[in-house]
Amino acid sequence: MKRTTKPIASGYLAVDDATGESDTQKGIKTNSSNVTKDKATRDYETALRLYEENAHVFVEAVEHLRGLASDGKHVGSAELAAYLRGHDFTNSEGGEFKTNNSYIAAWIRFLADDYPDLAPHIELRGSRFDRFFEKEGE
Repeated sequence: MKRTTKPIASGYLAVDDATGESDTQKGIKTNSSNVTKDKATRDYETALRLYEENAHVFVEAVEHLRGLASDGKHVGSAELAAYLRGHDFTNSEGGEFKTNNSYIAAWIRFLADDYPDLAPHIELRGSRFDRFFEKEGE
């Protein structure tokens, strides 16, 4: 059965494309956290968790990005992704740290927020994560 999500007041609802019935109408129990949160929210939360759990990886990435910035270059998601993929990092659980394209845009924004000296050199393109980084009064 193919299901899509449709926006509702409290989040998103899984709906059978063929019949138009929701999982709830069919008596199917769903994981409410997956139904009520959109993908950007879930990815943001996962990106934040990975960022916090693997701070050692991002500290090294910051040093690399600072090096690029000191040469007068702007840095962005592409440079961060290339650096992370080009190195064998160990994650917080002792396994391989894996770079996921779904999180790069959030990670570069975390770095811009956490490292004010680097922020002016970071180029940010529009992202589905922008709403999570809006500052008061903007």
